[in-house]
Amino acid sequence: QMDSLLNSMAEGAYGVDTNGNCKFVNRSFLKILGYDHPDEVIGKHIHELIHYSHPDGSPYPASECKIYNAYRHNREIHVSDEVFWKKDGTAIPVEYWSKPLSVDNVLQGAIATFIDITERKLAEADIYNLAFYDTLTHLPNRRLLIDRLNKAITTRKRSGRYGALMFLDLDNFKPLNDTYG
Repeated sequence: QMDSLLNSMAEGAYGVDTNGNCKFVNRSFLKILGYDHPDEVIGKHIHELIHYSHPDGSPYPASECKIYNAYRHNREIHVSDEVFWKKDGTAIPVEYWSKPLSVDNVLQGAIATFIDITERKLAEADIYNLAFYDTLTHLPNRRLLIDRLNKAITTRKRSGRYGALMFLDLDNFKPLNDTYG
């Protein structure tokens, strides 16, 4: 029954022992991360397999891993700004939850669930671009200018240094802008 429950979930799920070795995975885990069979994952150190690098490719040691440290300290965790690495070596942004598993107050490991948030990240990038860039020219708009100006003013106040703003007047820009929108 537990296998049926795990395999009916849309979220990827896996369990680890106290050493970080994978004990089980569900079908969604395999599908999301591009594995064909559980044997490719079970028994292997899960951090070294799917969570070994930061998004920029820099190493992410297990000793610094949020999931690993959370269950080792018997804490639950929820993170939405990291990546897991697929079998083919590509990274996907994920949101994950991890909960330690104990039997008779003895830590046995943890279970983690995760979802692929690629679509969410793309939508956030689209919203950002729509808010701060002109849709026709892709040039920064007034809202981005105001945002960056406010940041510069805040930085100037904090540092006590001077700042400057320079305006450029482009000859005949109005007819060009009127012609092309």
